[in-house]
Amino acid sequence: MVDSDLKLQRNITEYLKTKEAGNDFMQELLKFKDSMFKTKKDFTTDNFLALNRKYSAIIGKDITPSSEDSLGYIEKLIHWVEGCELVNMVLAFKPTDAFTENLYNVMSPKILRPFLLDIKVETTMIGGVQFTINGKYFDFSLDGQLSSYFSTHKDAVISELQK
Repeated sequence: MVDSDLKLQRNITEYLKTKEAGNDFMQELLKFKDSMFKTKKDFTTDNFLALNRKYSAIIGKDITPSSEDSLGYIEKLIHWVEGCELVNMVLAFKPTDAFTENLYNVMSPKILRPFLLDIKVETTMIGGVQFTINGKYFDFSLDGQLSSYFSTHKDAVISELQK
């Protein structure tokens, strides 16, 4: 991938941050792409204006409602978002936008490729976070910490309970 493409892809993922936002972005791109083939010019222009207003900070290029170049560019954007690395996360609560942004910013310097967070909420989790990246699983949940403690200190816990 060309450096300018990688930089743009990184800008896109930093703006979107989550798989959910990435899916919304792709749906908007597909809606615009489909409208390029409709016969009503006003429909295409309306979709283009909506897309440009909502995502002008990340599209990074002047696209027009009917240009061939725009079609290829939109397909490239869709391909980038579809192929983006996902960091699967499980949280005990639905994160706020500020929390998600902080989480993304903490992980971003450690992950060299553009990525999106795929956040799942597990209400039975007591607290903390579990995540998988590059096939590696990390458990920083309270459940995981307690389970780890009790499994490594099983004899000491049983001894204390028997007193």
